[in-house]
Amino acid sequence: MDCESVLRLLYIPLSFVDDSRSVVALMEYVMRVAFFTAVVLMGCGTLFSGFKEYCADAVDCLDGNEDDEQACLVDIDNTRRIARVYGCEDDYMDYMECMKEDADCESYGRYDYWSAEGDCQNDYEDYVDCLADESDLIDEDTGF
Repeated sequence: MDCESVLRLLYIPLSFVDDSRSVVALMEYVMRVAFFTAVVLMGCGTLFSGFKEYCADAVDCLDGNEDDEQACLVDIDNTRRIARVYGCEDDYMDYMECMKEDADCESYGRYDYWSAEGDCQNDYEDYVDCLADESDLIDEDTGF
């Protein structure tokens, strides 16, 4: 593919490019923008993790605020990173996907709480078992 075709694909007017140095400079600019965008999007794991609605619902149930919602997202992202270190990311994500699907706001008297009512217990146990198998510091029975 030649430069003119690439520029047409990018919808960049050809009148902007009047010599070969401009083409090279333009291509470097496009590559830098693409690289920067990819890096920014990868760094925003919680933003695109699919748990924003989950955290919003959980925090709303507990009468939290926007900071609590952000803390929920950070907690999910950090726990996922720890799970990845131990090779347990799939088990953690299975548990969180279950929570995302099954957890709901429940009430007990005057108190609200966020629960999947045991529906995700097997996934949680698989996750903790994985951590306990891979770490000398994490106990299978307590999770710590």
